[in-house]
Amino acid sequence: MAIELDSFCREFGIDEGRARAALADRGGPRDMAVEVLLGLGAWLTAIAAVALVGVVLVLLLDVDEDVIGPICVALGLAAFAGAIRMRRQAVSSAFRRQLATATGLAGGALVAAGMLGITHEILPSALASAILTAVVVRMSGDAILQFLLAGLTVALAVIALDDAGLGHQLELGALCTALGVALQLWPPSLDLRPIAAIALLTVPVVSLWIDWPPLGPAWGARAIHAALILWTSYELWAGMGRPHAYRAPLVAVAAVGVVAAILLPPEASAALIMLLIAAALGSWRWAAAGALLEALFLFRFYYELEQTLLAKSGLLVAVGAALLGAYLLLARKPERRAA
Repeated sequence: MAIELDSFCREFGIDEGRARAALADRGGPRDMAVEVLLGLGAWLTAIAAVALVGVVLVLLLDVDEDVIGPICVALGLAAFAGAIRMRRQAVSSAFRRQLATATGLAGGALVAAGMLGITHEILPSALASAILTAVVVRMSGDAILQFLLAGLTVALAVIALDDAGLGHQLELGALCTALGVALQLWPPSLDLRPIAAIALLTVPVVSLWIDWPPLGPAWGARAIHAALILWTSYELWAGMGRPHAYRAPLVAVAAVGVVAAILLPPEASAALIMLLIAAALGSWRWAAAGALLEALFLFRFYYELEQTLLAKSGLLVAVGAALLGAYLLLARKPERRAA
C-alpha cells in the first residue's frame, strides 16, 4: 500500500519540506559508489558482448577475412543504433545509461574496424567515426560517448596522416585548438563541449606521441597559438565588461603569452590557452588541466633543451618572473575614478 509523503510527515511530525529536500539530495558518497559499480558492470557487460562476438566469428564460425569487415560494420551499426535508442528513452536507470555509452563506443569501434577491414585504409575509419560522432550530437545527449567517439576520430585521423607521410601534424593540431577555443568561447546551440575538449587536448596528446626538437619545426603551430592567446585575452577582457583598469594588465599577459608561444613548443602554449580559457569561463577543470600540462611540458622542455645549465636556469627564471608579474598585474584592484 503506497503512503503519501504529506500524510506520512503529518503522522510522525516531520517537516515535509526537509523530507522532500532529503529525498531529492542524491549526490552523496553512497550514491556515487552505486553509480561507479553500475557503470563498471555495464562496461564489463559491453566488453564481454564484443569479445563473445569476436570468438563466435573467428573461432566457431571460421568466417573468411574478406567477410569479417562487412559483418563488423553491420554489427557495429546495430549496437550503435541500440545505444542511441536506450539513451533516448524518457526513463532510464544508471545501469542503462552506462550500458548505452559502452555499447555505443563498442559499436563505433566495430564500425571503424570493419571499415579498416574493407578498405585497408585508416582514413575511412576516421570518417566513419566522425559521422557517428555527429549522430551522437544530433540524436543523443550522451556527453561521454561524444567525447570518446570524437577522441577516436582524432586518433584515427592522426594515424592516417602519419601513415600517409604527411607532415604538419602540429599545425593541424593547432587548428583543432582554434576549433576548441571557438566552441568554448562561442558555444553553439548544441552541446559540443566534449568535442571542444578533444580539440583542445589534441596538441598535448600529439606532442607526447611524436618526438621532435623543441625549437625546430612547428612555427605555423606557434603562430596559430600566439593568435589564439591574443583572441582569448581579448575575450577575457570583454567578459569582464572591458574595464579600463584591467586593460594594461591583460595586454601585458597577452604579450607574455605571445612571446611564450613563439619561444616554447606548441604543447606549452596549448596549456597556456587552457589556463586563459579557465579564467574566461571560470572553469576549475580547465585550470587544473592547464596547470598540470604546463608543468609537465615545461619540465620536458627543460630537459630536452640543448643548452647549458646556466642558460636553462636563466630561461626558467625569466618565465617565472613573467608569470609572477602577470599575476601581480591581474591581482591589482582597479582604481576607482573620482566622480
